[in-house]
Amino acid sequence: MRVVNVLDTGIFRGIGKPPSAAYDDLETIITDHTVEIQLPRPIYAELGGDPTADQQPSGSDYVDQAIRDGWIDIAAPVADSEPVDAAVQDARHVMESAITHGKTAVFAEDLSLIGVTINCSNARKAFT
Repeated sequence: MRVVNVLDTGIFRGIGKPPSAAYDDLETIITDHTVEIQLPRPIYAELGGDPTADQQPSGSDYVDQAIRDGWIDIAAPVADSEPVDAAVQDARHVMESAITHGKTAVFAEDLSLIGVTINCSNARKAFT
């Protein structure tokens, strides 16, 4: 079985730019197991990359080496569809209801995690 992980900016900012021991540890975990990393396009942009560039990777000090090495992929664009839109709206509502800090906001980058997860789930169903 293939395991797909959808990661947020905080993971990469937390482990830092390569080279670092934490970055090497993440690479080892991913490459030693049947795991795939899908990075949503808005998250890639937050990390300094350009997800619309003709050539990938395109400028993120955090993840471009991993993309070149093949253990992280930039996720396909999330198409607007009823299931995706409904799930994103539900997620926005839940996230906004849970926010207790007045300066915290829900951003499109956060919601892109939902869309990519739905795409991965739908792709898995298509193969089973």
